[in-house]
Amino acid sequence: MSKRLTVTIEDIYLEEIIERRGIEVLGDVHSGDSGGPVVSSTGDVIGIIYAQSRVRDRVGFATDSSELDALLRTTANTPVANGRCG
Repeated sequence: MSKRLTVTIEDIYLEEIIERRGIEVLGDVHSGDSGGPVVSSTGDVIGIIYAQSRVRDRVGFATDSSELDALLRTTANTPVANGRCG
């Protein structure tokens, strides 16, 4: 992990620009790695990969595990719509 930041990125439909808090990851991040874990040197999962940089080699972006924890707490027992992905 190199740093925590706010990433400005296109949504998956290439229709809107969104901002996400996350982690900039230095390493081999490739198309198709989305959903893969970011693991600390102690073996803890600290995030989940969601994008690779289009302009910088060996740089990717991940959602921070604390943000995931907060989201999961709000949806633990609540159905969620899958939007256009279903």
